[in-house]
Amino acid sequence: MSRVNLIALLLLAGLVTGLMLLPGERVAAVRHTVLGWASPWLRTKKAVGTVVDGLVTRKPTYGQLEEENRRLQQEVQHLRTLNRGLDEISRQNNELRGALNLRKLPQFELVAAEVVSRDSGTWYNSLVIDKGERDGLGVNDPVIVETKLVGKISVAGPDSSMVLLVTDEACKVTVRVMSTPYFGISEGQGSQGPSLSAAQGETRGMRGGWAPRLRLRYLDKFARLQPGMNVYSSGQGRVYPPNLEVGKIVSVQPGDITTEAEIEPAVDFSGLDFVFVIRRGAGETTAEPGAVAPAEAGAEEK
Repeated sequence: MSRVNLIALLLLAGLVTGLMLLPGERVAAVRHTVLGWASPWLRTKKAVGTVVDGLVTRKPTYGQLEEENRRLQQEVQHLRTLNRGLDEISRQNNELRGALNLRKLPQFELVAAEVVSRDSGTWYNSLVIDKGERDGLGVNDPVIVETKLVGKISVAGPDSSMVLLVTDEACKVTVRVMSTPYFGISEGQGSQGPSLSAAQGETRGMRGGWAPRLRLRYLDKFARLQPGMNVYSSGQGRVYPPNLEVGKIVSVQPGDITTEAEIEPAVDFSGLDFVFVIRRGAGETTAEPGAVAPAEAGAEEK
């Protein structure tokens, strides 16, 4: 027997002998103290034993596991649907917040409208809204979302109207390039298909995988423009108010007589649900002070 074991045995024998010689009340006190020290360990052992016993006695069957899996999948699908709904509500809320900010502009009298119809064959040419002549709207009333130009009313019915989008070839807007003295005419290219840069994947992810670009024409031959410059309505054509965002320059093509540029529209036309119409006569669309009509300005706003 090793020395350590011998010492332990002697200590145990001495402890037992000492307990036997103690009076009864002393033995009870020692038992009480030892039980107090050991009770946390005893409780832990019991809890672990209960969990293990439960796992052994309540082992689920394959059918129960399959049913539980189906239930969890249904809950996940339900939560995903709720999440998509919340995302849509959040997006519409942001649109309405931006629209409400426009109401603070005293020079504009705005009529809120919902997009109620779109034709897949003319997706980037026109749409129909649920407001018309009974709401004080008329032909050529500008249509906006936030502070971005969507287009104008081309046909006004009693309770609905057709909107010609800026991406349609028939829609022309006199514009200016921000922070420059340059003016031009923006034209839509709705039915011409994607441009070269669009085919190369430079457009945003819109319906059909591409978004029609706008053509900015009649710029000064020596205009120094760069991609990324913002383009706004100038107000010169007396149809659209000034300072509405039209888009952003993505490429510039210098010419022998004039310079042209390609514009990415400011509006995501694939996700339009609500718009605002500016009633004509509510705000003056006079030309900007010191503005010079663009060369070849025979192509005025239409």
